Amino acid sequence: MGWHELTVAVRVYVEETLGASLVSNDPCTGGFSAGTADVMTTTDGTRGFVKAIGTEPNPVTPSLLRTEHARLINLSAVDPGHLLPRTLGCYDDGEWVAVIVEAGRFYEM
Repeated sequence: MGWHELTVAVRVYVEETLGASLVSNDPCTGGFSAGTADVMTTTDGTRGFVKAIGTEPNPVTPSLLRTEHARLINLSAVDPGHLLPRTLGCYDDGEWVAVIVEAGRFYEM
């Protein structure tokens, strides 16, 4: 799945969460789901790593992404000095889930 296959609502949420218009995305290959994983860059240089998936083709996968988001939040609360990327947002409309984390210090192009 690619970035442009996501719903408009997901794409708008990502752009609003990052705080500026998107100018590029760098797809990250590999992984275990049919969803998308991209590093997004905005007009002001903000970057975020986005993972997103809908209930098609696999209705179980969104719940896995929800669990991943919850674990990132829990780990952040336990150790604020951790090496995990900061969670920026999570979109969840019941069918589509998108998790956005910071990309800057953990992602090198």
